[in-house]
Amino acid sequence: MFFTDVRVPDSQRLGGVGEGWKVSLTTLMNERLSAGRTLDADMVEFIAMIKTFTMEDGSPAIKNADVRGK
Repeated sequence: MFFTDVRVPDSQRLGGVGEGWKVSLTTLMNERLSAGRTLDADMVEFIAMIKTFTMEDGSPAIKNADVRGK
């Protein structure tokens, strides 16, 4: 998106003149990294939990292909 003849006061501008997209990409990448860290932590917690589950025959649920597939 481009705007023509728009004036933004220096006090309201993020980054240098003409660098708005660069600032936006930096912000988006930080959000992606942050979300990834949260997902990783949640996955580690989930794996630790699923390791404690057993199937009806007493075998570890984590070794069951159907469980691993989910």
